[in-house]
Amino acid sequence: MTRDGATRDGVDLRAELERVAVAAAAGDRAALDRTLELIDRLGLVRTAVRRVVVNAQMVEDVCQDVVVAVAERVGSWDGRSRFSTWLYTVARNRAIDAVRRQRPTDEIPARLAADQRRVSSMIAERRDVQAMLEDLPDRYRRPVIMRDVEQLDYDEIAALLDLKPATVRTRVSRGRVMIGRRLEESPQ
Repeated sequence: MTRDGATRDGVDLRAELERVAVAAAAGDRAALDRTLELIDRLGLVRTAVRRVVVNAQMVEDVCQDVVVAVAERVGSWDGRSRFSTWLYTVARNRAIDAVRRQRPTDEIPARLAADQRRVSSMIAERRDVQAMLEDLPDRYRRPVIMRDVEQLDYDEIAALLDLKPATVRTRVSRGRVMIGRRLEESPQ
């Protein structure tokens, strides 16, 4: 057994997940059951959700929501990416949605109300950076977002994008340089 419990009796459970997910996406109910079992055994959903959600009870609720979403939408996975990457995206999006639903209606705390111009400037700067991120070529944008926004480590990003960690480091670095240049060029 490996450190993360990814093998059982010499069988790589992550590789098995990728194989059975293909059949599940094609409509095989038994494969879907096995897919859901492997997702649970490997703890993939919980890992993705915990990156976004802090509250333990909310983590449980979101994990259940993700499992239901996977069962209902597995047919939408087109196989262009690894199943685990698709699963991670579904889990992350559900977690973000859950956090958004929990936000208080008063977005700006009262103590910041006196300094609205500062807050407005911060929001504008965030929008500028977000726009710059969106303008990056996909090969740089995805690794930069996963590293700098989602706080994933390089090995996790490499696994999700099916790249070597050194390639991920290079793409993150180049993406950051591109954003830095655009920030320097933008009018203050």
